[in-house]
Amino acid sequence: HPMAVMFAIKTEPPAAFVPPGADFPKMVLPVVARAFEKDPEQRHADAGALRDAILEVVPEIGSGIRVVRASQRRTMVTVALIAVAVFAGGLVGWNVYQKHRAAADRTAAQNLNEIGDARDDAGDVAGAEESYRLAIERDPRYAVPYNNLGLLALRGGDVAEADSMFREAIERDPRYSTALVNLGNLY
Repeated sequence: HPMAVMFAIKTEPPAAFVPPGADFPKMVLPVVARAFEKDPEQRHADAGALRDAILEVVPEIGSGIRVVRASQRRTMVTVALIAVAVFAGGLVGWNVYQKHRAAADRTAAQNLNEIGDARDDAGDVAGAEESYRLAIERDPRYAVPYNNLGLLALRGGDVAEADSMFREAIERDPRYSTALVNLGNLY
């Protein structure tokens, strides 16, 4: 969900800054860390303040710095590059979020499938079917509950439904040997 990504960007600390080389001045690391603070009050007020903070800890690099007024075009290009960087960072964050969500959905589906197995073992076929269908709803790519629905259908005498469910399981995981064997046993 986009709001979860925005919340993470706002609240989670950024990754630690990795200096670009061994000769990077270690005294600058706290200045860079401050530049990445979430709270605007904790960051440098502007680029000039950041420059001044760097020069304060590493004054020897100041001899090569000159103050330049940016042209309107340069400012627009800089803003565009920053916007692209923010967008790319958002995409990375979204991908990370989606991976975590997919893992959580798979875990929930596995748990629901296990509940279905327990219900089936207890003789509650309707409850087992409900749990397997909830597992599929939670993670439609998870092959195991399709196979289990096929077994329930087979025990209920519905060979066509069993065939369909075994095929669904194999479509989701072509190497899922249990479903392959179950489908083969139908014929």
